[in-house]
Amino acid sequence: MTRTEKDGKLTVLSHQNATDVVYAIDGNIYFSGTAGVHGIHPKSGEAVASRECERPAGVALGPNQQQLYVADAGQRNIRIFDIAANGALKNGRVFADMKVGPPAGLKTDESGWVWVAGPGGIWVFNKEGNLLGTIAIPESPSNLNWERASTICS
Repeated sequence: MTRTEKDGKLTVLSHQNATDVVYAIDGNIYFSGTAGVHGIHPKSGEAVASRECERPAGVALGPNQQQLYVADAGQRNIRIFDIAANGALKNGRVFADMKVGPPAGLKTDESGWVWVAGPGGIWVFNKEGNLLGTIAIPESPSNLNWERASTICS
């Protein structure tokens, strides 16, 4: 994983393979990799943030950036971690189960809902981890992303 600096040079942040990456407003970076969930902290560098997930596939920050959600394809669930002041992950727990198939990428919205690419479509959970429904699509998605909607007025 690299960062392109303003002068065009590349800075290597990690030699780990990342399947999903999220950047926090405080400068911490979290990503899912083969050996767990990793964190890159501005002062202390890279470290394994959690090994609680068998096969982390996606990461997303909560709306207040005080929690990190992780899609665990191995255990077929979504885990949530509190983020300590130093950027470390703590209090890992299951947020929602997806026993019918593995979750992939995920995103959160401003209301705290969690949107997960999973079997049969996009699964939508409220902030308490209750399944609100699934948006069916023709193929099981491997990830999802938010795009800003724009309106053109004439």
